Order: sequence, then structure tokens, then C-alpha cells
Amino acid sequence: SMPPFYNPQDCGWPRLYAEAPNGSAVVFNATADLADGGQTILLRAAVPPGLEVVASSYGRGSWPRTVFFSAGGVPVLPWYATLNETRPWVLP
Repeated sequence: SMPPFYNPQDCGWPRLYAEAPNGSAVVFNATADLADGGQTILLRAAVPPGLEVVASSYGRGSWPRTVFFSAGGVPVLPWYATLNETRPWVLP
């Protein structure tokens, strides 16, 4: 039988990735809402002052938590991307 699920990091929740001034990385679970008439997914998290958000992800994990679908019923593809990334297919 399968062991109980113990690894929350395996869930593909929406996340914001931040960096502290000393270079250490911090990950925050985020809320996800539709914006711009449903054309944009807006991620929000309580990131403390002094940390710089450098990347975001949605649905990236062993257990993808995708909650948004196109008008045709197709799920939004999971992603991980830095904030300035413009290429659609970049691996983390």
C-alpha cells in the first residue's frame, strides 16, 4: 500500500520564490486569482519586507494543484519561471 502523504513540498500549490539580502532562498505558498478579465493569474503571498520575489510557480509538483481551466476545459499548464522570463518553455 501507499505510505501516507507527508511531503507538502510535493504539492504543486501556487508559490512565490524570494531571495533574502544574504542570498538565501525562501518559498511562500500563494493565493491565485484571475485578473484582467480572466486573462491573467495573479499570485499573492505575505512576503516580509527585505525579501525580493524572484520567481513564481503554479501546479509544479508531484501532486499538481491546478484550479484554472480554459473556456474549453483545458487546465492551465503548470509553470516555474523567474519574474523577467519571457520564453514559454524553460525548465527550472
